[in-house]
Amino acid sequence: MCTYIHKSRVNSFLLTFTYGFGMDKYSSPISYFWGALCTLLGALSLNDIAMIIGILLSIATFIINWIYRRRDFLHKKKLREEYYAKYNQDNNRRDL
Repeated sequence: MCTYIHKSRVNSFLLTFTYGFGMDKYSSPISYFWGALCTLLGALSLNDIAMIIGILLSIATFIINWIYRRRDFLHKKKLREEYYAKYNQDNNRRDL
């Protein structure tokens, strides 16, 4: 029985071993990241994890509220400036 190996697979195989381009370049940092994450989570109790999640959610809530309040303030400031510009323009016409 004869097996056929596609030329691109042979080329990628040769590139991997010749120049060091391979999945090991990407899989090694990913596995180290997950290993470190599992180690950290294994060292923490459920109370610690709940406290960390609570702190992160509080910070996220603060940031989201700050963004929307700033956006609302700038919108109201723009409306106020447009109103006063129109009001001053109408007063200038009346003075003449």
